[in-house]
Amino acid sequence: MKQAAGLQAVTKRSFLFLVTWVTVCSEAQHMMRPRDSHRIQGDFMLINTKAHLKNHLATTTLLTSSILLAACGGSSSSGSDTSNQTETVTLSGTAAIGAAITNASVSARCEDGSGFIESVMTDNSGRFEGKVEEGALPCALNVRDSDGTAYHSLATAAGTTNITPLTDLAIALSGEDPAQWFEEGELATVAGVIEQRVQELLTTLENLGYTIPENLDPFQGSFAIGDNHDRVLDQLRDALNSSNVLQGYQQLVLLLKDGNLNQLPSLPEQAEDLEPNPQPSPGDDHDSTVENYSACYNPELYRTGAVEVGIYNVDPSAQGIAPFVETNTLRVLGETTFNGQSVNVREFHQETAQSSTTLYFYFTLDAEAGIYSDYGSSATIAGQEFQFINEPALENVFDIGLNETHRDSYTTTGNGTSAEALYENTFLGIETVEVPAGTIEACKIRTRVLEDGVEVADDIQWVGVGTGVLIKAVSPGDTGETNPILVVELQSSTLNGQSLY
Repeated sequence: MKQAAGLQAVTKRSFLFLVTWVTVCSEAQHMMRPRDSHRIQGDFMLINTKAHLKNHLATTTLLTSSILLAACGGSSSSGSDTSNQTETVTLSGTAAIGAAITNASVSARCEDGSGFIESVMTDNSGRFEGKVEEGALPCALNVRDSDGTAYHSLATAAGTTNITPLTDLAIALSGEDPAQWFEEGELATVAGVIEQRVQELLTTLENLGYTIPENLDPFQGSFAIGDNHDRVLDQLRDALNSSNVLQGYQQLVLLLKDGNLNQLPSLPEQAEDLEPNPQPSPGDDHDSTVENYSACYNPELYRTGAVEVGIYNVDPSAQGIAPFVETNTLRVLGETTFNGQSVNVREFHQETAQSSTTLYFYFTLDAEAGIYSDYGSSATIAGQEFQFINEPALENVFDIGLNETHRDSYTTTGNGTSAEALYENTFLGIETVEVPAGTIEACKIRTRVLEDGVEVADDIQWVGVGTGVLIKAVSPGDTGETNPILVVELQSSTLNGQSLY
């Protein structure tokens, strides 16, 4: 019998699996239950539901009753009067100057003089999220980078508001010194002209040779480190650094405040023709006469700055849960130190209509040999910090022949638990699968994970030939592959802003 018991069962999975939750609210009760568990497995996600979905009542011990109620917008007192509760809205976005502005405080000054209800900090990818009172908008936002330079933005509605040099310069073009404006300026006045100033700024940059993506919205657009929006910030930074006229960013801000758009720096010569790394096409370099899992190895996924975005249809209806859509964003943030080792860090951010979760995976890649070494992972879930370490690092090998199995043993420790783990990948061949994204040639791989002799995963994934993107995944359950308890299918995928499927 496969075992799982509350927090210990979940944490002993060495954070191989990210537990996300579906909120089920009714007038009578509030309940959280595990929806599915995803693990970034180098180039694909490992899906495990056997332990969690079969034991969802036990695993609710992960969350306190107050967290459950908060997730549904409820109260810890069933008889309390909620008529005096203040309605709030969420402001979120990315703070970046090309590189992410990490671990920095974000401040807000709203039209009514209020600000964020609680302190707000950026994370390792520059993301931030905070709440303000519903009637407080518009709100000015402020963040400082590690050098102390301040950048500003303007939130006119709930939802996304980024903070970058582009938002800061657009505010300056409105005739304001952004720093002084943040302290005491008229927010509504800037809100009335900011759209026009953004267009003037972007048009001028494009005329100077900057690569401006179509429909770029610096304030409210979707934005991730390494994407096309971020490349504009990189170009602006490079242009400022190479300028023989400007004495730094703050001088440019003051010049634009006075309407001097002609002072925007031209691109340095070597940056004018920058293009993203060429993206693989589905089926690239695949010899159909030789079936090997390496046909689905794509080193482009692991380059620093790489951003892979996949939208998936998830169907757990066999467990009595309604199908839904999730968006998974993976970005390689660069080098760091983890457990005394020099590694790269890869962020995995998952969003559904009910929730969002972010994990960090620490890895090295032998690009020539096609070996992805997984040193561990970390995350904060429901206010609790998790960190798990694999010793030795778990090796994911792509050179696996037809019906061959690669096995690796390691010890995983963290959060007061330890387990001896066995990881198995069996390559089952290359076949064509039909998903919402299209009819796609893919490697079929079966993955099993045992911890302390107990099977915690037995799942099948299809990974795109030439792209390394997860195309489909199923958790067979006790009824087999033809009647799975969970199905995940690709709807669309991009790499560095370019469409793969």
